Amino acid sequence: MKLRTLALSVALLGGLFSPIAQAETVYVRGVVAAVDAEGGTFTIQGETYAVDVPALLADALPGSEVVVAYVNVDGKRTAISIVVIAGDAVDAIAVAAVAAEIKGGMVE
Repeated sequence: MKLRTLALSVALLGGLFSPIAQAETVYVRGVVAAVDAEGGTFTIQGETYAVDVPALLADALPGSEVVVAYVNVDGKRTAISIVVIAGDAVDAIAVAAVAAEIKGGMVE
């Protein structure tokens, strides 16, 4: 877990001046339908999302309910955070964790 957090932190810090850092963050909640770890993508509600940090997909298994923070870069939805949630009891906590991690944005 610490390794994934470190990898994500380094990737986000290294990309502060990238198009991702300048894009508006959008949040979506849904059930993961499919994961393509080799291709670096996953699908929620019929929409495909890419990841630049493969470690983000570690806990996003098909059937998992997740809250995803993503940005649109060059017409591609790129996930910058994936939080797996386990029922309504932790839903508010998961959304707050994502929002605290990535400031701003819109909830979809």
